[in-house]
Amino acid sequence: MNLARLWAIKILNRLSGKREEQGVDQLKEDAALRHLFQRIQSEITLDRLQATDEKEWDRFQQKYHLSVSRSDFRIRPYLWAVCAFFVLGIGISLFFWLQREKSQPFPAHFMEDIILTTESGEAYSLEKVQPTRWIQKHQIEIKEDGREMSYANQALATLPQEWHTIRVPAQKGYTVILADGTKIILNAHSSLRYPSRFVDSVREVWLEGEAYFEVAHQDRHPFVVHFQENKLTVLGTTFNVYCPPGEISRTTLISGSVSLDNNRESRLLHPGEEGIIEAGRPEIVLQKVDVEEALAWTRNMFYFKNRTLEEIVKRLSDWYGLNILFQEEELRNLVLTLESIRYDDIETVLKIIKTIGNIDYVLYGETILLRRQE
Repeated sequence: MNLARLWAIKILNRLSGKREEQGVDQLKEDAALRHLFQRIQSEITLDRLQATDEKEWDRFQQKYHLSVSRSDFRIRPYLWAVCAFFVLGIGISLFFWLQREKSQPFPAHFMEDIILTTESGEAYSLEKVQPTRWIQKHQIEIKEDGREMSYANQALATLPQEWHTIRVPAQKGYTVILADGTKIILNAHSSLRYPSRFVDSVREVWLEGEAYFEVAHQDRHPFVVHFQENKLTVLGTTFNVYCPPGEISRTTLISGSVSLDNNRESRLLHPGEEGIIEAGRPEIVLQKVDVEEALAWTRNMFYFKNRTLEEIVKRLSDWYGLNILFQEEELRNLVLTLESIRYDDIETVLKIIKTIGNIDYVLYGETILLRRQE
C-alpha cells in the first residue's frame, strides 16, 4: 500500500497493525514528512476536500509548493505521496461530506475570517472576540480589536503542547505573541504554524506568506523559522520574511543577526541586508536594502522604491486578492516609486499608478487589466 493511501486511512482513524507501524515509522524518520502530514491533517476539516478538477490541482500545487513544469518531475517522494493522497478525490469526499453533516461547518463568510486551526482539525474564527470556552481553556488572551492574540501566559506551562495554525485572508493582518514572548505580525495571505508553548531546546515555527518577527532572546534556545524548503536561525532579533509559495523568498534583517540556510549553503545576514533565495539556484544572494520599504506593510502602507510595475502588481495582488494582468508586456519592466496607505479599495491605488506611470486600467470583476494610456 502506498504512503498516500496510508495517510488517507490514518486521517480517517482506520489504521491498525502493520500498516499503522509502516506509516508511523516513516513519519518518525523524516521530520519534513512529519510536518507536512501534520499540516494536512490540521487543515483537512477546514479545506473540506472534494473530487478535484484542474483549478483545484493548481491551487493544491501552490499551497504545498509543488511548482513543477511538464518537463521537470524531480519531486521528493513524499510530495508525490501527498499528490496521490489529494487525488483520492471521490473516496475522501464521501468522508468530508459525512464530516460536514456531523460538524456543521461555519458558513461561507467564515472563510474570509482570520482562522485558527488546531492539530485535531478544529477551526475557530479569531475575529469573534468573545471569550469562547476553547480560548478560556487554553489561557489565550485576545485583544478587543480582534487583531492580536497572546500565548505569553504562565498558566500555559501546566497545559500540554499543541500545534496551532493561523491563516490570514486578503486585506487583513494579525499579530501573535508566542509563549516565549516572541512577537509575529502576519501579512495578508499568510499562515503560521507554531506550538502553544515551547518544550524543546529549539523553538520552531513554519511560515507561508509574509511576517515580521521580534524574537525573544534566549541563549540556549535558538529560534528557527521554516519557509518553503529553507530555514533561518536566530537567538533574538528582528527581521521580515517574505515567502509566498513558488516565489523568490526575501529575508530582511532589521537588528541582530540571523543564519539563513537553503539546504545547500548557509549565510549570515547583518542589519540592513536582505537574503534572497530562488528555487533551483544553489547560492543565497545578499544585498543592502531599504528597511523602511521592507517594513512598510507593518504600518499599513505600500512603499515601493524604484520597483518594476510587475513587482508592485504582485504585492497589490497579495493584499487585495485580485488578478492583475498586463495588456502590453513591456509594462512589466516599468520602474516606479510609490508610497500610499493600504486603502480598502484598490482603485484608489490604481489612480495613483495611473497618474505617475501614465497607465490606464480596466476592471473586470476580480480581474484588472493594465494598459498604456491612449
